[in-house]
Amino acid sequence: VDESTVGSRESIGRKIESSHDLGIAPSFPVGQGKVISGLDQGLIGLCKGASAYIIIPPHLAYGRTGMPQQGVGSDATLRYDIEVLDIQAPLPNDFVNIDANKDWKISRSEAQRYFEEEGKVIDLDALWDAEDKNSDGYISWEEFTGPKGSEEPPKKQRQEKKKKQEPQKQQAQQQQHKQTVGSLFQSMDTDQDGKISKAELARMFEAVGQKMTLEFWAESDPDGDGYITFEEFVGSNEGSASDEL
Repeated sequence: VDESTVGSRESIGRKIESSHDLGIAPSFPVGQGKVISGLDQGLIGLCKGASAYIIIPPHLAYGRTGMPQQGVGSDATLRYDIEVLDIQAPLPNDFVNIDANKDWKISRSEAQRYFEEEGKVIDLDALWDAEDKNSDGYISWEEFTGPKGSEEPPKKQRQEKKKKQEPQKQQAQQQQHKQTVGSLFQSMDTDQDGKISKAELARMFEAVGQKMTLEFWAESDPDGDGYITFEEFVGSNEGSASDEL
């Protein structure tokens, strides 16, 4: 991947990553979900030495969540400038060939049938002593030490995907929380002067059928200047404000 740029209402034409800047070209299997769907699909069919522009709509990129840490906003369209430097043959995968029922573990009967079809004589007892680490009668993908390509079991794939998505999810939640708190602050700041007075806060309590206590006001206005700034409001909203309401 030579270069990737993003287009959205907030930023059009911003470069978000470049292998030229990094000094190293990325390498990954195509069609296995290792990259965003649009790039995965766009690379299929390209030959060694090919160059291409791949335009990726939001639903095949980072969607509404975006990738804020890389400068990709919500519903952003991406353009990848691609040069295919090399194409390598898929890694050999004996595991999937032996695992006839595709349950991501090899039974003795599957191993015996595979080696008979291959015309190979093998000591299954010795193989199981070496490979079946947990002695459960099966050789799992993790235990298997032979060639097993780059494809991982679905459970592990989901774990890796969840691990990658977790920072994005947390960042989206933080952004949503900030917007919610900001909207609440603005609704209470009736004169829109950027701060909440004691009277404004008292009216808000009255609107929900409660009475503001002096203790609550003192906690919300820690510097005692008679107003609650947004910074103070965020602090009080995290704790005592939400408890009081």
